[in-house]
Amino acid sequence: MVGSRVVPKTQQRVDIRVLIAALQHRRWAVDGFHSLVIATSSDYVANAIISQIGRWLSSEWQLPMPEEVHDNRDLWQIFLSEVSKCNAEGLDVKIWHILPEITQHLNVEAERRAMEQS
Repeated sequence: MVGSRVVPKTQQRVDIRVLIAALQHRRWAVDGFHSLVIATSSDYVANAIISQIGRWLSSEWQLPMPEEVHDNRDLWQIFLSEVSKCNAEGLDVKIWHILPEITQHLNVEAERRAMEQS
């Protein structure tokens, strides 16, 4: 729910939540990290970060935007807040857009290794 509106559960919201979870997982800079790279195969996330977020911020979120962006504004604001916190602590956050095939390969490899450890 965003405000008084019920927001549907979508893959786009899951993709943004993954970014937020990675940033909130630990205090990366306090633990000695200087940069954090988060890889995503989400076209939605990559396109939003590359070409949209700057425009949304400079217009104070007043630009006409597709409904899915408006529905996800709450999560984008949390994400941006987390990035700001990381930057203030000296952590450089990078988001890499990777091919879905790479993600699939990594998932298969992770499952194989998990099975080996069981």
